[in-house]
Amino acid sequence: MIHIRCQYTGAALWQVVGPTLSFASLEGARLRYAELYEANLVGAALAGADLRGALLIRADLEGADLRHADLRGAHLQGARLRGADLRGADLTGASLDGTCLSDVICDALTRWPDGAPCNRSAADPPSGPRLH
Repeated sequence: MIHIRCQYTGAALWQVVGPTLSFASLEGARLRYAELYEANLVGAALAGADLRGALLIRADLEGADLRHADLRGAHLQGARLRGADLRGADLTGASLDGTCLSDVICDALTRWPDGAPCNRSAADPPSGPRLH
């Protein structure tokens, strides 16, 4: 299944394995508990999306717009978020083991799994994730 530069604003998706949704418009989408294993979400617009508890294991979110996305309790093990915009995103309780967070953009409203605000640079990520 290939979806490139499609618009899914406000969509509700639940189970998609290995989809290609690169550069898709998913602003405000309801993706709570969605199963998006190994999804290609490169450059996807996910601003304001509800991704609470989503399974984004090994997903590629390079350059994705995740501003103000709700990622509380999301499973991002092995995911690639290089250069993703996480300003205002809430990752409280998210699993980030092995997640690539190099060059992410964050601000004082970004909440990391430890609940701390983003008062650090991408070179000084929250404890746990490794940089690539």
